[in-house]
Amino acid sequence: MKNTVSLAQPRSRHHETLSPRQERVMRCRARRFQHSQEGVCGNKLGPEQNKDQEIKMAFANMQKMTAMLMEQFTQAMTSIVDRLVSALTDKLSTEQTGGSEKPQEEAPIEGAPEEPTTETAEIPTTETCPTEEIAPTTAPECIGTTPTSAEETPPFDASLFDTDIRELLNNGGKNGKVNEERFQFAIAAHLIKSKDELAYESFVTAFRTANKKGANGVEDATKNALKDLVANGQLTKKEAREINGVSFAAAQLDDNDKALYDGRGGKNDPTVARMKIDQAIAKATSVLEQYYAGNLSIAPRKLNAPSTPASSNSDAAQGVNSSGNGEFLWKPQSESNGKLVVLLPSGLRGDIDSVGIYSNIPANKGSLIEEGNFSGDDHNGNRPHYRFSQAGGGYPDGAYLVAKLSDGTEQAYQINETSERLNK
Repeated sequence: MKNTVSLAQPRSRHHETLSPRQERVMRCRARRFQHSQEGVCGNKLGPEQNKDQEIKMAFANMQKMTAMLMEQFTQAMTSIVDRLVSALTDKLSTEQTGGSEKPQEEAPIEGAPEEPTTETAEIPTTETCPTEEIAPTTAPECIGTTPTSAEETPPFDASLFDTDIRELLNNGGKNGKVNEERFQFAIAAHLIKSKDELAYESFVTAFRTANKKGANGVEDATKNALKDLVANGQLTKKEAREINGVSFAAAQLDDNDKALYDGRGGKNDPTVARMKIDQAIAKATSVLEQYYAGNLSIAPRKLNAPSTPASSNSDAAQGVNSSGNGEFLWKPQSESNGKLVVLLPSGLRGDIDSVGIYSNIPANKGSLIEEGNFSGDDHNGNRPHYRFSQAGGGYPDGAYLVAKLSDGTEQAYQINETSERLNK
C-alpha cells in the first residue's frame, strides 16, 4: 500500500495496467501541462525560482511577439507602397502613351514628369517656389522674399528732426526764436541720436555740464561734449568731426557762414543771429536733405577749430558780462518806491525765465539771495524790468545779478558796489 496513489476520481480501465509509479508520473505531467507551480515531477520549485522562470518566459514571448508584429507591419507597408507605386506608374504611363502601350512596372519614379500635366498644374503652389520652369543657374524668386529699395530707411527724417529740435530747444522759448549757437547744439544732438541713443544721452549730459562749468560760449560747450564722446569711445574722431561740420553749416541763420552767433545784443549788433524756430528748422532741413542726398558737400570741422571771437555774448556764457552796450542798468533806488530796479538789454526781451541776485557763481539755490519780480518790458527802450524788495545797498557788494534764459544759458553781471548806479 506504500506506493498506492489516492485519486479523487476512480481509476479508469485504461490505467489499470499502469504501475503506481507510472500513474504518478502521468499525473505530474498533466499538472505541468495545466501550468501548475510544480517543476520536475516529484519536485516543487520555490517561490523565487518560479517567479524568475515566469519573467523569463514572458520576456521571451514578448520578443517573439514583437518580431512577429514588425514582420507583419513591414510586409503590409511594403505591399501598400508597391501597390501605390504600381498604380501611379500605370496612370502616368497611360497618360504619356495615350493608353497604347503597357507601362513598365519596374521603372522607378524619381521625380515629376518633364512637362506638367493637368493635375499637376492644379496643385496650389503659393507657399513654394516653382521648379519646372527655372533654369539650373537661376535662383528661384518666391513671393514676398525679395526686399525692395523702397523699404530702406532714409538717412534723414525731416519729421523726426523737427520733433527733436523743438524738444531740445523748448520750442524756441517764450518768443519762439533760436540763435545759431544753440541751434548747432540741437542739430548735433539729433545727428548723434540717429546713430546711437546712448551716445545722444551722454552728449546732452556732457554739453550741460560743460555749459555750467563756464565753457567759452555754447559753441565750445558743444565741441567739448563731442570730445567727451570720442574719449569714451561712443564716437570716432572722424564721426565727431563730421557731426561738428554738418551741424555748424546747418545752423547758419545769417549771411556770415564762418561763425556762429547767439541772440544777445541790440538792433544793430552784428553778432546777433537768431530766427523764428519754424523758419530755422525749415532752413536747416533743406541743408541736411541736400547733404544726405549727395547734392551738397560739407567739410568736416575739427573739434579744436576756433569758435566765434569773444564778445559780450561769450562773456555772458562765462558767467560775467564785462562789456555791454549800455542797456544794462543797476538802479539802487527807483523813483516809484525807492527800492532796487534792474533793467536788462532789449535783446533779451522774451528770452528770460528768471532774474535773481546771487552771492557767487554758479547761480543755484544755495547761492540765491533773492529772485526779482518782472514788472514789464514795453518802455525805456523795451528793456525788461525786474524789481526787488530792498534798495541796492541792502545787498552784499560783489554780488551777481544773473538772468537765466529760456535756451538754458545765463547772462550775469557782477555788482562791485551795490549801492551805486551801474550802467553796462
